[in-house]
Amino acid sequence: MADLRTTGPGAAGRIAPLSGIRAEGRLPASIVVPAAALTAVCMAALLLPGRTALTAYLNDVFIFLDGAWRVAEGQSPSRDFHSALGPLNFALPGLALMLTGDFGLVMPGATAIMLAALLPAVVRILDSRLQPGIALPFAAFLILITAMPANLGESVGSLGFAMFYNRWGWVFLSLLLVLHLPPKPGRAAPAQDAAAAAGLILAAVYTKATFGVASLAFLLLSVFDRQGRHWARPACAIVAASALVIELVWGGSLAHIRDLQETARVSGGISPDKAAGAVMRHMADAVFLGLFAVGLMRSGGKLRDFVFLAFCTAAGFWILLQNAQPWGIITLHAAAAVAAERLVRSEAVFPRRAGFGRGAPLLLAAMLLPTILHAAGTLGLHATMARSDRFTPLPLPRFAHVGTVVLGRAGDPAFADLYLRSVGDGAALLASVEPLPQRVTVLDFSNPFSAGLGLAPPYGDHAWLHWNRNLDARHHPAPDALLGGADFVMEPKWGINPEPLRAIYGARLKRDFATVRETEFWILHRRRPASEAQR
Repeated sequence: MADLRTTGPGAAGRIAPLSGIRAEGRLPASIVVPAAALTAVCMAALLLPGRTALTAYLNDVFIFLDGAWRVAEGQSPSRDFHSALGPLNFALPGLALMLTGDFGLVMPGATAIMLAALLPAVVRILDSRLQPGIALPFAAFLILITAMPANLGESVGSLGFAMFYNRWGWVFLSLLLVLHLPPKPGRAAPAQDAAAAAGLILAAVYTKATFGVASLAFLLLSVFDRQGRHWARPACAIVAASALVIELVWGGSLAHIRDLQETARVSGGISPDKAAGAVMRHMADAVFLGLFAVGLMRSGGKLRDFVFLAFCTAAGFWILLQNAQPWGIITLHAAAAVAAERLVRSEAVFPRRAGFGRGAPLLLAAMLLPTILHAAGTLGLHATMARSDRFTPLPLPRFAHVGTVVLGRAGDPAFADLYLRSVGDGAALLASVEPLPQRVTVLDFSNPFSAGLGLAPPYGDHAWLHWNRNLDARHHPAPDALLGGADFVMEPKWGINPEPLRAIYGARLKRDFATVRETEFWILHRRRPASEAQR
């Protein structure tokens, strides 16, 4: 961190690092107990209901239920099926399914696993660098964002675990950014910092590429930073060695990079109207951060402090524009937490400038509190609704503990009703065929049937097909790649994006598959024998 000039006779021109400031009396109380207690409460709220309650993004949740089933069946992300999302998004739900055997606990269980895994990094980084008055609300903020079953920026009633990877990615990156601060006196432990940083970076890289790029960029900057190199250099070695081991075990990195490139060609651009809207929606957060920046200017902040604030702002803004979330540049909050700690520490060196440091924790709490309450409310509402009479199970046998609830205007009940009617109709269609079809590919957004009916999953297809998001008329999986590992294809008559997919894959479907049966919502096709398909 920036150095501050000492005071007193003969101190002119001398520099005293903030890490050298001595605390009077004993060290401040640790945040270990409250952080662990909040984590335990969140895990209990997720796991004890034993169900997943949804009001929004049903089709998105099917992606990860299907992914969990594929992993449990021995498939590997990017090797056996394709996705622009990192393998951690499927590995943790798969682990939760293998541990519990219940699809109702797949997404709550994956979230609980992540909460437990994050706790050591939360405690090490925040406890060693932030005053308790700053560390406690910021820890609560990050833990609750990780746990909340809703998209950032949407209503409390928009329940669902869709896009959980964005919330997790923000937490990984925000925790990492706090390492910009030197540790408090007596709390230096470069090996622990390096291990925590490497874990967060690897989690970001294998969750979503944008968060991984930002995390690696911060690591690179820290390597050349006089105060950050002590943890950054060993963290580089740990990340490199771990990535090599992961690739030796997984072997899907190159395929994953190709999936990322294909998705970037479809939706990697940033429109001016989206950028302008993001600026306006985050104006309040920008004002809060601006107040901290003014405080730093008045309290001895140096150039690298403002470079850090600029990095947090630019990286966070860029990431947000790649996400499907209306609000939530969480790196602004991380920057504010770091600035608040800088102000508190500067007051210890410049006691005559009292005021900025004293007010910083309160200002930070005002910035964090709305999201803390929102996330806690969402988590509590989910736990309540999951066990309520409003819970309606999904129309698939293995999804009896995954269901919908109606909460006023939350979500889109009309769409959900029609969508679930089509899912129930498709399940009945497949169940009516003897023997039960296996390796079924769905020519629409996601595949609820393999996991929901316990079918052997197809190989080589995509985890989901979202028109103008990960495929379009110019960039899309080749017919052989998408359909080559399927024995059956479910072609929807109504769905989320069936028409453009039919235009691309209809000819190959007609050539290689024969129609078995039709219902109100679906046409089921079976692969023709090789000799017949070649005619």
